Amino acid sequence: MDWFTRRTVMGFLLAGLLLVGGCSMFRLAYNNVDIAINWMLDGYFDLHGEQHALLKTRLDTLQTWHRSEELPLYIEGLKAVQLRTRQPMQRDDVDWVMDVAKKRYERLVREAVPGAAELLVTITPEQIKTLENKYSKNNRTFAKEHKLNGTPEEQRKARVKKVVASVEEWVGNLTDEQEVQLRQTIEVWPLNYTQAQEDRLRRQREFIALLQNNRDAKTLAPLLADWMINYEQGRTPEYAAYSQQRTENFINLVLQTDRMLKPKQRAHFHDKLDGYISDFSSLARLKQTAQTSGNPVASDAAK
Repeated sequence: MDWFTRRTVMGFLLAGLLLVGGCSMFRLAYNNVDIAINWMLDGYFDLHGEQHALLKTRLDTLQTWHRSEELPLYIEGLKAVQLRTRQPMQRDDVDWVMDVAKKRYERLVREAVPGAAELLVTITPEQIKTLENKYSKNNRTFAKEHKLNGTPEEQRKARVKKVVASVEEWVGNLTDEQEVQLRQTIEVWPLNYTQAQEDRLRRQREFIALLQNNRDAKTLAPLLADWMINYEQGRTPEYAAYSQQRTENFINLVLQTDRMLKPKQRAHFHDKLDGYISDFSSLARLKQTAQTSGNPVASDAAK
């Protein structure tokens, strides 16, 4: 997924993905995600005053909806994950989790795009130039992080390091034997960063074309939603096949990791889920309390 898909709208899912320490830090991140998105988009477009005001209004509305409508569903989903992972997972369990995540993402996109379209139709040609420059910078970062100019061995090493670190965020430290097993699995995954970069460029061109060719919010909104949800459209057959294989590799890695977990590591995973469930519950109650009490201080804290 590209920057807009992954960061702008998914900013509200960030609360479910951030691996930050401590409930207070987690809640602070969620409560201030509007500020983070505003800052990020300013870096992409160099927004002016009226655009900042419009963005804040639309983000406030979206976050209010997200608290009341989506957080309870996140809680429900995480509790279901806990039940499904009390014992070693099966393929159906992983498919279920991925399907739930997809549905939450699509619902969030459809709720967010009308407001996003209102902002995007105000973007000027000069701001599109700013976006193009930011894209170029991000593409250089992508190339550096994935060692596009390096040897295949360097690319594999960087990928292994990143994936193993992600696994340890969820289950705690791996034993030497577990890490060796995961490294052996990850190292044989095919490398295709060049095509991945080319697909990024294609998506960037598509987004710029959307901005340039659609200057009415009602026209842009459904096109934007389709572009964000059906992000696989337009891929070359070769990259589409690679992406499908990458998904299968991820699923197999999840199942492999789950099978090798020690009781302490499984408990670490469930403790992390408990923390998110607690945080989601507190965030949802915070908004309800503010609405019920009419306390301006509580209301400000809930935003």
